Amino acid sequence: MLMPWILAFLSDHSSKKKRRIGIVVLGQLARSTGYVIEPYVNHPELLDVLLRMIKNEKDRKIRRDVIKLLGILGAMDPYIHRSRFFKGDFVKSQLPRRLEETTHLFSASPEYFATAAITSITHVLSDISLSSYHQMALRAIMEILKVYCPHNGELTGRYMKQIMPPLLMTLRKSGRGGSRLLPYFTNLVEFVGGGIEVYLDDIFELVRMYWPTEAFTDVLTLIEMISTVNPAGFKIYLPDIIPNFLTALNPNLDEDHGSITLVLNTIT
Repeated sequence: MLMPWILAFLSDHSSKKKRRIGIVVLGQLARSTGYVIEPYVNHPELLDVLLRMIKNEKDRKIRRDVIKLLGILGAMDPYIHRSRFFKGDFVKSQLPRRLEETTHLFSASPEYFATAAITSITHVLSDISLSSYHQMALRAIMEILKVYCPHNGELTGRYMKQIMPPLLMTLRKSGRGGSRLLPYFTNLVEFVGGGIEVYLDDIFELVRMYWPTEAFTDVLTLIEMISTVNPAGFKIYLPDIIPNFLTALNPNLDEDHGSITLVLNTIT
């Protein structure tokens, strides 16, 4: 009976106080009763509401509390929680019931909740059937990184080990449909900076995959960002992409010279 009221409070854009109350009440409910993951089962719109709050909420403390709440709700069962509940085949009997399973949440560090929240969100990101949520999920991950590790390269690297494998898999498997994620992926590359080097093999595989598509402009922006944040690593891959640049510079293949301009802007 509480959840409709909680969802209404969380969705009330006119009252910061109500949004804060909704977060606190749902967090306390989950901690004291073990009511975790199941809120997503019974109320699929909850994830949408929470992800939007991470993106749009102006109050920094509320954003941090939402991240913490995502960690509480999603951290309990990483083996079962694969977003299956959105498709109706989630087995409720598999949900954890013992209260002692939640006791570690009371003393967990802020980094723990960030890790748990990212784990929950990457489950969404790795499920192709939830593609309508992918942009929102990636934006939410960016907000978490900005909140918890704006100047901590070591912590960012640890989170990237969680984020990159499912993100790269989604970009590969989504085909052209994944092109709408490329601008957000470029933002992530910019945030990570030089630490992106360990993933360059996979990233340039994506560059080759998306080059001949309508995402050409976004691919060039991604390449330009890589060359900016990691110029030494970028040089290694120049021999692979120069043929693509030369093809794009062919005026016979580009009557309005739009591609030529974009390529020249990227390499200069």
